[in-house]
Amino acid sequence: MRKTMKWAIVCMMALCASVTLMSCSDDNGKVDVSAGEIAGHWICVYQHWVDWGDVYDADYEPDGEYYITLNEDGTGELDSGSDQLMEIWGFMRFTWTVQGNRLLLFDERDWIEEEEVFEVKRLTDNELELCWDDGEVVITCRFVRAD
Repeated sequence: MRKTMKWAIVCMMALCASVTLMSCSDDNGKVDVSAGEIAGHWICVYQHWVDWGDVYDADYEPDGEYYITLNEDGTGELDSGSDQLMEIWGFMRFTWTVQGNRLLLFDERDWIEEEEVFEVKRLTDNELELCWDDGEVVITCRFVRAD
């Protein structure tokens, strides 16, 4: 019984460590952003996702097919083009805000009442990197400013 309990504790610790390593959070690289800094039209050029241990990468042409627009008035839109961008299919209008290093999107479609939360991993004048993590899937997208 004691040996089984030790084994269960070791397994739980290993599981917790693996989930922690896969998540978006990185306190050392925490980036606090303001709405003014992140507002703009961003084109996705790269997407990396880990889905239950399977790893996928996609490079996109900077032709504007995959984008997110964050308007200064707190409205925005995202278009996934012919792919799934940041776990969102198709076109989406939303309102948005920032809190620390998190970008929060509030979907304007009536049947969805959840917010989407993205961690801002990197933000410069011309580059934006967002990470989405639901505990099972981790997606990182890299954008370039188009405006």
